[in-house]
Amino acid sequence: MPLPGQVSQNEFARVQQVRYQNVAGELYTGDLQPDTYVNPDWIEGDLLLETGDKISNVFLRYNGLTDELFWREPVLNNVIKLDKESVRGFHFNYFRGDSSVSFTRMKIRKDFVSDSTLCFLQEIDFNKIKLFIYHTKFFLRKENYSVNGKISIRDIYIEQPVYFIRHDSRLSVFKKFNGHTLCKAYPDKSDLIRRYIRNSASGRLKTHNEIISILQYLDDWF
Repeated sequence: MPLPGQVSQNEFARVQQVRYQNVAGELYTGDLQPDTYVNPDWIEGDLLLETGDKISNVFLRYNGLTDELFWREPVLNNVIKLDKESVRGFHFNYFRGDSSVSFTRMKIRKDFVSDSTLCFLQEIDFNKIKLFIYHTKFFLRKENYSVNGKISIRDIYIEQPVYFIRHDSRLSVFKKFNGHTLCKAYPDKSDLIRRYIRNSASGRLKTHNEIISILQYLDDWF
C-alpha cells in the first residue's frame, strides 16, 4: 500500500495528467532538520505556479531558516527542493488549526542593510491593508542533551518574524511589532493605536492573534 502522498505505479498515467512538468526544482537528498521548519511535518496544500497552474493536494514543507520550499512528489515519493522563481505562492490546507494560511512570493528587504531578495511570506488580507509575515528562523544557541546516558549537542533555533504592512503602494517594515513601532509608522493613527492597546484584554502586541486583532481594528480607519 502506498504511503500518504505516494501513488502506485499503475496510477502513473493519472498522475501525469496533472501538470507536474511545470514544477521546477531539484532532487533533495539532504536531512530535513525539523527544528528549522515552519511546519516540521509534511502538510497537504496547494501550489500556485508562475505559469498560472495550480496543483492541489500536494505535500509541502517550508524551511524558515533557509527560505526554501520542499515538495514530496507523489510518483516516486522523492523530495524536491522547488525553484523559488517557479512558485508564485502556496497554501496549507490546515496549518496550526487554520485552513486559510497562504504564502506568496515577494521581493523584499529583510533588513535595512541587504538588497531586496525573493522570499516566501504569509499573506493576510484585510479590507484596505495587507499583512505579510516572513516566518524566518535564527540560530539561538547550542544545547547539551542526554540520550541513554550519552551527552550530545544540538542547535536551538527561534522564530523571529518580520512583518510588512501594505497600504496603497506603501510597504512598512516591522522587525519588532509593538505599539511604538506601529505609532511611528502611522503617526496619524497613534491615538487610535494607544487607545486600542490600553483597552485590550492583554494590553500588548506580542501574539499572532493580538497583531491580527489590532490590524482588523485599524483597517476601518485607513
